[in-house]
Formats: sequence, C-alpha cells, structure tokens
Amino acid sequence: DEKVQDAIHQFDLKGNYVGKVIKIGEGPGMVKNISDFFPTGDSFEVLESLGDVSKILVFDRDYVLKKEIQLGYLASSFGKLGQHTYAASGSYNLPFVQHRLVLMDREGKRMAEFLPNEYKNQMLPMTEKNFNRHKDRVFFHEIFNPVAYEVERDSLLPRFQFDFGNYGIPKKFWEVDIMQGF
Repeated sequence: DEKVQDAIHQFDLKGNYVGKVIKIGEGPGMVKNISDFFPTGDSFEVLESLGDVSKILVFDRDYVLKKEIQLGYLASSFGKLGQHTYAASGSYNLPFVQHRLVLMDREGKRMAEFLPNEYKNQMLPMTEKNFNRHKDRVFFHEIFNPVAYEVERDSLLPRFQFDFGNYGIPKKFWEVDIMQGF
C-alpha cells in the first residue's frame, strides 16, 4: 500500500484479501522498512534500506526470515536474474552511489557496475520500481533516462529508446544546480 506503507498485503488467486504477511516495525519477524519486494518460486525477498545501509531479506513461503544479505550499496530498487545474481539501483543519489546500477552475487558481493553517476551537481534519490520481469528476462528503466535496458548476468543492453519531444529533460538540467534545474 503506497499510501500507508505499513506492510506487504497478500491476496489469494481470486482477489480476496488474506492479510498482512510482512509488517513494518521493530518486533520479531518485522522489517524496518520496505523499499522493494518480489516473490520468487520458493521464497519472498524484501529490500530494506535505512540510512546508508541496504539489505535483502529472504523469507520462506511461511514468511519466516531465513537469510539477510548485506549489500554494501545504497539501493532503492532491486531485481533478480536467475538464482544467483541481483541487480540493484541506487538512482541518481550522489554522493552515496557512484553507479546507478550494480550487479551482485547472492551473497551481496559486487560483480559489475553500470551507468556512472556523472552529474556532479545532482543528488536525486528517486525511489521507484526500476525493474520489470518478462519470463526469464529482466528490464531496467529510470525516471530521467529515455533508454530502457535489458539486464543480463554480465551486461546491460539498451533495448528501447523513448522520444519525449518537448517534454524531454533538456541537457542543461544536468549542468546546473539542482534547484536552478527544477
């Protein structure tokens, strides 16, 4: 629930409300916050980001916490490529993230970095869902980038280019102070 953000709510296959399955709080079995989440075949994974620390919490089918993966990267969104690779985005959040997209193994070790944050005047910690899955393929998109990419285990491939015409962000936006740009 984007307005309340107190839990992840579950519905059955007929659309009937089942209840809150993972709650935000300080108690046992609770998470401090939920930046992003997705179900996998045999688990449920939650991205928890607080301050400059991000971790992936892996729950079993009964929503019991089984594993915590420290990322060493301030992520606001994540996706999973197969069973062994995570993709995480930290957005345009300089100076906290040097690259807007990183790939990590299932233990949180960084394997590759893409899309360097080259905009020295910017600190734009956009929190959005950056990853979409279609069958076995994972796609990555950003709010200020007209290119959508396919993420693979060792590469980032541009797949779609959007032309927003007069509604596109002018190049000068990236050259001036953030408040002047807005």
